[in-house]
Amino acid sequence: MKKEMNEVLFWKVRSWMVFIIILLVLIPIVIVISMAVCSALYEDVDEKYDPTLFEIPRHFNGSFQMTNEIFTEELLSPSSNQSKTLAAALQEKLAGVYSASHALGRYFSKADISSFRNGSVIAEYGLEFLMPREHGELRNFTLSREIVYNVLRQFLYDQETEDPLYIDPASLDMS
Repeated sequence: MKKEMNEVLFWKVRSWMVFIIILLVLIPIVIVISMAVCSALYEDVDEKYDPTLFEIPRHFNGSFQMTNEIFTEELLSPSSNQSKTLAAALQEKLAGVYSASHALGRYFSKADISSFRNGSVIAEYGLEFLMPREHGELRNFTLSREIVYNVLRQFLYDQETEDPLYIDPASLDMS
């Protein structure tokens, strides 16, 4: 077998060299084809759901403190421009957190900022999630207060302190 593998096929190329070259070309081709077939055939059943079946609301309320904002009397009036602008920005931030969550994104419905108080700026918020009629253990586990709270808390600990909408993670309260 050793003699057969050392035979010169053409020029100075030996049999063993041809064998290795074929393997080095063939293996990546098989891998690429396998990956393409697997990705084309794989269906994540968890990603296929009917959002119209989600109709039972689950609410969470709480507050948090914004240390980079300065409180003004205008924030006390929900109809003021400053209050509307800050509320809209915070609602968008909260909606982004929960919409991007792998665990809670499909259930998230809306975020609402109801009022502001003094103490740097303290915002009162409300969150709404929608559960399917047949929710089983969903209320006790996935949409429990602890999970909803911890998703937001983790986001707050990961945020940059220079963010103009910086929310103090230690001030987060949820009921």
